[in-house]
Amino acid sequence: MGNGLNGTIPTDLGALSKLSSLSLSNNLLSGQIPVPIGKDFNLAVPLLRNNQLNGSIPMELGALSNFEELDVGRNQLSGNIPPDLANCSRLSYLSLDRNNRMGEIPVEVSQGEQLDEFFLQQNVFQGTIPSSSGNLTPLQNLDLENNKLNGSNPGTRGGLTNLQTFNVSENNLQGLIPTALITRFNASSLAENPLLRGTPPTGS
Repeated sequence: MGNGLNGTIPTDLGALSKLSSLSLSNNLLSGQIPVPIGKDFNLAVPLLRNNQLNGSIPMELGALSNFEELDVGRNQLSGNIPPDLANCSRLSYLSLDRNNRMGEIPVEVSQGEQLDEFFLQQNVFQGTIPSSSGNLTPLQNLDLENNKLNGSNPGTRGGLTNLQTFNVSENNLQGLIPTALITRFNASSLAENPLLRGTPPTGS
C-alpha cells in the first residue's frame, strides 16, 4: 500500500487459500481485477483504491461468503455493478467512487442487509436511486454526488435510522428532500450541510 508497484495483479493470488485481506491501494497497478480473486472464498477485504485498473468488477466476487469490504475507488473501471454483490451477506463497505462506471445502480445491491458505507460519487451512473435504499437501516454514509441520476430522492420508509451523511448533489434529481431526512438532522445543521447542495425543492 502506498508504494510504486506497477504492472498487473498476479492471478496466482487466487491460490492463497488462507488470504483474508489484500491491500494494494495507492500504487500504479493496471489491467483488470483478476477473476481468481473472486474464487478465493476466504478473502474478506480487497483494497485496490487509487490505481489504474480497468475493465469491470468480476461478478465472481459475489461468491465470497466472507466478503466484508470492497474499495476500488479512483481507478478506470467501467461497466455495471455486478448484482451478484448482493449475495455477500457480510458486505458493509462498498466504494466505487471516481471511476468510469456507467449503467444503473442495481436494486439488489441497494438491499444489502449489512451495508453501512456506500460511495459511488463522481461516476456516470444513470437512472433513479432505487427505492429499496430507503430500507437500509445500517447505512451511515451514502455519497452519490456528481452522477447522472434522475427522478426523485427515495423516501426512507422507516429505514436509514443510522444515517449520518447523505450526498446526492450534482445530479438531475427533482422534487422535495424527503421529510424524514429533514427531521433526521436538526434544521440548522441541514441548512449548513454542503452534502445536500444541489437538491433544492423544485416546487417552492
